[in-house]
Amino acid sequence: MKTLSLRIAERVIKSADASSPSAHRAVVVIHKKEILEAIQNGYSLLSIWTTLRNEGVVNFGYQAFSRHTRIIVSPLADHAGTDN
Repeated sequence: MKTLSLRIAERVIKSADASSPSAHRAVVVIHKKEILEAIQNGYSLLSIWTTLRNEGVVNFGYQAFSRHTRIIVSPLADHAGTDN
């Protein structure tokens, strides 16, 4: 079963304006595992954003991507590999 966060993100993408901050946040939520993996493999946020933008996954600017990623993904990266 999908997580609640994933279900909310999918609903937001279907119902919100694609240029809204909530839609941007939802895109990051949906792809957070991939983004986290790329960060853990040493890729910069800029290279991750560039790739996702070229693939058509994100349609918003780097600053918004960076802001949402730092809020959503960075706490996961900080705790990855720890026994909490």
